[in-house]
Amino acid sequence: MKKLFIKNNKSNVYLVISILSLILFIFIMLNLLNNWFLTSVDDNFNELMKNSFFSNDPVLNKIDLTLDYLFEVIPIILASFLIFLYLQYRRKFKDSLFFIIVMLINAFFIWGLKIIIQRPRPVGTAFEALASGYGFPSGHTTNVIVFLGLLAYFSWKYLKNNRRNVKILVTTFCLILIILVSFSRLYLGIHWLTDVLGGLFLGLFILFLGIFTNEKFFN
Repeated sequence: MKKLFIKNNKSNVYLVISILSLILFIFIMLNLLNNWFLTSVDDNFNELMKNSFFSNDPVLNKIDLTLDYLFEVIPIILASFLIFLYLQYRRKFKDSLFFIIVMLINAFFIWGLKIIIQRPRPVGTAFEALASGYGFPSGHTTNVIVFLGLLAYFSWKYLKNNRRNVKILVTTFCLILIILVSFSRLYLGIHWLTDVLGGLFLGLFILFLGIFTNEKFFN
């Protein structure tokens, strides 16, 4: 009974995070569609990044270009397929299906929202040739949150209780990567700040709604 109570409480937390993330995403989207105050924040932040002391740093260029490649659509698809196969091999059939469904929903949301909103990316930046298509929401940011968030979730679910330090290490590594990838979109100048924030909250919405559904109904 106690375990069931704890499980229900955790599931409710996941749902609350998902709902709050959706509300914040909608708020940002409405700002863009109605040209509210966040668009001026975008302009100011973009100028700040261009004039920052670390702008066009050779080391940061290499790191951020590598992150740009690693979390492109094709590498994410390949990595997702490998994780799906691994979960199948471990006979975690429900979770393998859950993983691939969440990743497909994630891809659908990114694709659909970009087409609906059709927000142009920043222009006049050194790396603008890297990006194509519309900017909102940032696909890299959404992808990295959903993909690495699910990896962290599986680490806590499947690693033994005496491997707590390993779970914390995996989660910390995923969080650092999420921060670095999100920052890279701004550093390279191929997204506005609200593109990245929109991708962040969209990713959190998809991730935690997926985990809530999986924990509540399939585990």
